[in-house]
Amino acid sequence: MRISFISKLLNVSEHEWPRVFVSWVLTLFLRVGFIVGWTVLIAMFVHRMGIEQLPLLFIINALLVIFGTVFFSAIIEKIRREILIIINILLGAILLVSATMFVLYSNWLFFGLVLLAESIMLAQVNILIALFVEELFTPLESQRTFPIVESSETIGAIVGGVIISTLAHSIPSYKFLYIWVLMIMLVIPIILNFKNLSTDVPSLEQKEKHESSFKKIRDNFKKAQKSPFLKGLIVVIILQWMFINLLEFQYTKSVQQNVYNETETTLAYENANLKRFQANTLNIEDAIAEEIVLENKNDKIKHESEDIMEGELTAKLGLLQIIFGTATLLMQLLLSSRILKRLGIIKSMAIHPLVSLLSLTGMALKFNIFTTSMTKGISEMSGILFQNAYHSSYYAFGEKIRNQMKELLEGIIKPVGAILGMSLIVLLENFVFGMQLTLTINIILAIIAIISTVLISSIQTRYTELSQKNIEKGNSLHTRINAVEILGQKGHKTDYAKLIKLIQRKNEEEEIQLKAVETLKEIKEPETIPHLLTCLDCDNPNIKLAVIETLGEFDNLHKQYLFKSGFGEYRIQTTLKKLFEKEEEEEIRSAIIKVLAKLNAKDIIPFLLKKLHSKDEKIVADCIRICGLFKDPNSIFYLEKHLDSKDPKIRANSIIALWQFKKLRPKLNHYLDQLMDSSKKEHQVAGVYVIAELKLKERKRSLYKMLKDKETPDILFALGRLSEPSAIIRLIDHILDNKKDWKEMQKKINTLPKKFLSKLKQYLYHEVSDKIHKTLKAHSHLKPEEYDKKTLTELVQLYDLIHEVRIKNKLKKLLDSHRK
Repeated sequence: MRISFISKLLNVSEHEWPRVFVSWVLTLFLRVGFIVGWTVLIAMFVHRMGIEQLPLLFIINALLVIFGTVFFSAIIEKIRREILIIINILLGAILLVSATMFVLYSNWLFFGLVLLAESIMLAQVNILIALFVEELFTPLESQRTFPIVESSETIGAIVGGVIISTLAHSIPSYKFLYIWVLMIMLVIPIILNFKNLSTDVPSLEQKEKHESSFKKIRDNFKKAQKSPFLKGLIVVIILQWMFINLLEFQYTKSVQQNVYNETETTLAYENANLKRFQANTLNIEDAIAEEIVLENKNDKIKHESEDIMEGELTAKLGLLQIIFGTATLLMQLLLSSRILKRLGIIKSMAIHPLVSLLSLTGMALKFNIFTTSMTKGISEMSGILFQNAYHSSYYAFGEKIRNQMKELLEGIIKPVGAILGMSLIVLLENFVFGMQLTLTINIILAIIAIISTVLISSIQTRYTELSQKNIEKGNSLHTRINAVEILGQKGHKTDYAKLIKLIQRKNEEEEIQLKAVETLKEIKEPETIPHLLTCLDCDNPNIKLAVIETLGEFDNLHKQYLFKSGFGEYRIQTTLKKLFEKEEEEEIRSAIIKVLAKLNAKDIIPFLLKKLHSKDEKIVADCIRICGLFKDPNSIFYLEKHLDSKDPKIRANSIIALWQFKKLRPKLNHYLDQLMDSSKKEHQVAGVYVIAELKLKERKRSLYKMLKDKETPDILFALGRLSEPSAIIRLIDHILDNKKDWKEMQKKINTLPKKFLSKLKQYLYHEVSDKIHKTLKAHSHLKPEEYDKKTLTELVQLYDLIHEVRIKNKLKKLLDSHRK
């Protein structure tokens, strides 16, 4: 198994690259075409119709987008997607080319045809292409490939800006529409020739009954009224798109003023030259002749300045687009995911209006191209963060209605925000003028930013409540798991009792319970410790182990405020000691001792010494291992005698516990040699365990020598603990050959070093993805319910390897129905 450097770097499998490339190029072409076309459209509209008419352009565009959403939602399920894409592209191209024929005769016909092409035809092409790309990948593949595909949008914005700024002074503005047409037409051959690269992914969903578009929209609004979070989110989206469109108006106005001022400066310079010449000329006849020449030149400049200003406005908008696109790309690559993880979804959303509000200060004090461009750029950068957080918030909705809510917000609510924002400007233009209008819009922008910040902060509680409601029974397993995971994000004031009840519930799904424990581990709230202790009565050893390990995650456990009175510390010690006495699972006992070791050493040491005299060798071995954690030379007195024990595990743990004392290492190496050279398998296993735990790289030759005789999991995992690259392929083969024992293997895998584990998981993802791809493709002629038991079992195990719970459970249901 060989993976190229690029595949490893971007975490894309070899068989996925053709589809990733096709998706990336499709998205790039559409984005470049849109940036070129829309930028030129705004420049030409502002120059020819006036900046005061720009709101009208945005309003008509938004209304047409809503119309297109309603119209196409009624036919999107009736016509094959590829055919619909091609038809829309061809109609859009015809309208754009037709528009250029009227550029000299009728502004309204020209702009009307361009708007029809962009708002109805090409806007729907973007949606259809997004759906087309989704079908090229399985849900598993999309997790890794979509961030790469989405990067083409930001890069497309930069490329579009470069094209505009480079050619703006060379060709008339309207001819950029031909570049737009070229970009969208390049999509057609790709759609026709590369469809065969798609994976035939079985649909495990029941197709929804087709509804009329009006009925669907009405139903979506009814669902929105039942969700306080969604109602709040709708208002936030409306305000944000009002803000974006108002800022776009101010920004475009400042660029226009800058271009016009520069042109007027050129004319003023020519007039100044004329006056200086007249003042210095003694010959009146020559002065008059020169004045006539310069006046003719002035008239020519004025005549040509119309075209010059349109080209200059286009070029400047293109140049600034490059700057904004580059800044946004850096934000997307370097900061966005980190901020989301550190602050959580809602607080990350609030950054956008808050930062925009701060940047408005400069624009309010002095309105010019520099201050508006700074505000626009900062808004674009923080807008990417808002967009990522906003899209992540979709997971708070149930699995069944998520796509419907997305359609409502994207196709209806956003255009409504644009209409409201631009209608406000149209209204203001009837009452205030000039700098008064500019100042008024700036104040409105600040008010919207303040209201948005407050409103976004207020929906945090609703977001939490919705997620807590989604964890209740009655929702799908995938929805419930998403809800529990959301509650582990920053910013939630979670009702821990609900998560505790999930863990304590006897008939609950194990995946839900483990996810609840994992969420409490992420939160690390000391108040949950007493409740976690009550979960130790459960019968499921996996849940019990997860709870104990979560307790061990609390740093300075004995210093937490819960234990300051001593009662909490006494309770946790008593509970864990009792559990240790009756617990038979070695791994659970070991986890208990590790937690106890984090408490007051004076209380735990007598307990450990007492257990060293136990008749149960496993208990003695566990206690010896924990004694080594205290870094106390006095422990030698109690541990050294166990080096001669007949039990190999006790001897191995004694070596590990005493290895910290360098003066004993020659002696310990002697005992390790005895284990490795023994003819008894259990002694050799104990020796391998010592090498792995102590990471003795100087002993790796012994492991390779043993590997030649017989390849065992213990040796493979020991080499993994030493971060030996050659162990990766062998471990993956072992995992794939023993998929049914995955849960047991996970415990060993999680002990591997972080870097090695990360690489192992990456390779495993590639290998599993490849096997799933081949399996699905081989059975593409069948429906999922027609798969045989062997295939379903194979797929369930493969999806389990990469923690794809949603698909695994759906396939598992099909498998269970076969067994019945």
